[in-house]
Amino acid sequence: MASITKKNINGHQYYYARECRRVNGKPKIVWQKYLGKADDIIKAMAQIETPEPQEADVVEFGLTTALYDVATRLNLVDTIDYVGSLVPSQHADLLAIPLEEYIDISKGHKAYMSRKKVFGKEHVICLAFSEELYRCQMRGLRLQLDKREKHLKALQQKLEARKTGTGKRGRKPTVAGVTRMVTAILKGQHMKEVIQYSVGEENGQVFLHYFVDEAAISQIAATRFGKNILFTDRQDMDAATIVETYHTQYKIEDAFKQMKNPHHVSFSPIYHWTDQKLRVHAFYCVLALTLSSLLQRQLHRAGIEISMEKMHEQLSSIKELLLLYPAKNGKVKAVTTLSKKNAIQNQVFKVLDLKRFV
Repeated sequence: MASITKKNINGHQYYYARECRRVNGKPKIVWQKYLGKADDIIKAMAQIETPEPQEADVVEFGLTTALYDVATRLNLVDTIDYVGSLVPSQHADLLAIPLEEYIDISKGHKAYMSRKKVFGKEHVICLAFSEELYRCQMRGLRLQLDKREKHLKALQQKLEARKTGTGKRGRKPTVAGVTRMVTAILKGQHMKEVIQYSVGEENGQVFLHYFVDEAAISQIAATRFGKNILFTDRQDMDAATIVETYHTQYKIEDAFKQMKNPHHVSFSPIYHWTDQKLRVHAFYCVLALTLSSLLQRQLHRAGIEISMEKMHEQLSSIKELLLLYPAKNGKVKAVTTLSKKNAIQNQVFKVLDLKRFV
């Protein structure tokens, strides 16, 4: 190990750098260099200037590295090479569903389970009932019903005014014309089923009668409201799992909305025209979305709740600074540092263990 030694020569102190090793069991100085007096060393150190880098380059580090790590752990390249092509999924239309098994999933949720072959393949069929969905649909029906009744009442009052002679402006109404107006008013789901009406003419005056069919409302509510028909070819999934999976579909929908984001995982702009290249472009976009979604899930499991867009922004802001210094001993010195701006970036950096790529 090298050390610095002071020697007194003719009353003056001189400094040497030397290295001692044990040779044949005895300590021996194997290397020595004269450094000079203390003032000489201080002067020499003061004259040393830190060299300026010849080149500096700032590149994005965080997002690229994190996505690369996900792809590596998935063995993505080998998987793509193995598959070789994409196989489009086939969608089956559900026809008749015999519902047999009743299951109480959780509070406010029930389901009926059965199995049926669709296009030659057995599927698990689940008719799920949600009290919350039922209440929302009933509330929506009543709101639409109130709105239609107001329009019908206004039309009825207008016809009565003409009959009593208090409203004679405009063209004289006809049965066909009033019928068309009522039909327009009743546009909307279930409205023609729950509002019964008749348009006729008496003593040369057109009349309108209507009423709300509460029995029809009860029938619709009992047979249609609060229900969703779900099916899957996963034979191992129970009713609760099927319903829970269905309720998480919004995450998939939000992910595809992300593809419209002009800054991250965007499908546009497209600089291709041939079908083959458009398919490749679409594949890359969906692949990027998949990797981003898996990365977001990894952060979620670590307790970091962050949107995909925010995740991209924070990781993209982690930069790598590369400084290239003049060659020394025939080698260019390269120094790499990272730039992180806030606590979120530091937390994400630590959770994803991106330090191992520096």
